[in-house]
Amino acid sequence: MSAGAPPPSSKREALHAAARAVRVAQREDRDALAAAQRVLRRAHGGGEDEGVAEARRLLGRLGDVVDADEAVLDMAPAVAAGHDGVFVATDRRMIFLALRRTLSRAYSEITQVVVRGRRFRARLVVSTADAKVVIGGLSPRRAAELAGVVQEGGRRGTY
Repeated sequence: MSAGAPPPSSKREALHAAARAVRVAQREDRDALAAAQRVLRRAHGGGEDEGVAEARRLLGRLGDVVDADEAVLDMAPAVAAGHDGVFVATDRRMIFLALRRTLSRAYSEITQVVVRGRRFRARLVVSTADAKVVIGGLSPRRAAELAGVVQEGGRRGTY
């Protein structure tokens, strides 16, 4: 064994750390590819023009739902109650918007935000005094980021 070589336990730990990093990168790439495949399947299933038209209708609705003086902080494609849509965090509230469903909760109403599911897909469970809203179809990393935005909105008190 040479003087500059790490002891076997350090080398083993380094290999395990590298393997973990590769697994995480593969999982994130797989999540991104799965999301892209879903979009392509929708576009091919109903024709490309229909998929684009659906996205435009949804974005048009977002303009109607968000107030003129309300700032959008973050957004992500998501699923709630079986509806594909978009999760939007503004400076006042969280919104889930789909073509046939809209959920909106002011940060002052939210009592807890929890991220569930860590391996493949995650979901946000947003609790209020009278209900729970589950927003799914998110990568674990993205779910954690969105939960942080919602929690920060509640702490800031910008309702």
